[in-house]
Amino acid sequence: MPFLFSIVLIVIGMVIRLGVSESPVMEETAESEEQVRLPIIEMFRTSWRPLVQGALIFMGNGVAGYMIAGGYVLSYTVNDLDLDRETILTIISITSAVWIGTTILAAWTSDKITRKRTYHIGFISQLPWVFPLFMLIDTQNYGLIALGLIVLAIPLGFTYGQRSAMFAEMFPAKIRHSGDGLANAIGAILGGAFASLIATALQAEFGTSMAVATYIFVITAVALVATIMVKDRTGRPLTAEADAELNRKIEKVAEKGGGTPAHFERGAGF
Repeated sequence: MPFLFSIVLIVIGMVIRLGVSESPVMEETAESEEQVRLPIIEMFRTSWRPLVQGALIFMGNGVAGYMIAGGYVLSYTVNDLDLDRETILTIISITSAVWIGTTILAAWTSDKITRKRTYHIGFISQLPWVFPLFMLIDTQNYGLIALGLIVLAIPLGFTYGQRSAMFAEMFPAKIRHSGDGLANAIGAILGGAFASLIATALQAEFGTSMAVATYIFVITAVALVATIMVKDRTGRPLTAEADAELNRKIEKVAEKGGGTPAHFERGAGF
């Protein structure tokens, strides 16, 4: 029944989307010669680096997030630890509510201290917590399990709230939807779709939840490295004209120094 009722959310989403105007950047692109006939081809040609970076970043959030939302924690605590299903569901619901709050806080924080630094706060705090988290879960104490999951909701929010803004800033306007959407989709598949299956297999193979914690730790470390490699463009203009102005400055510097101008295109490794 919940799945059937979700059609109401689809209708609400459509009404909201149809009532929201396009951003000035997208309207400018639609009226200019910057339009690309096959944006996904252009994206792979010029912006494959930020695509990979974005997928790895979102993978780091997804692999930990799907431990909660994907059902692994529920399955592990109920089936392996023989805990009460309703109580665990309540704890997960509370954790999800905290996650919503930290997501909003992270979005606001990223406007103040940049997207990258906000991501660093999230991933660096997520790295050490994954081991205490599963130690607390293995105590089979509901209070300690709640503590472990609620604390996890803090780094989860700080690796999620700024995602939309940062991914939009990583790609030029003419391929922004393709780059953002595909990076999000690939990251969700790599970090989310198979996360619970991998965690279950690791638990069965090694007989300890520490194997699952190690898996999350490794993926989080990869995501952290990916954020370090991203060029932060927080608050900078995202228009084609802004990129063109930067290219003119590059040409002037190259001409003055007798060098070869390296033209800038958002996403092309910058």
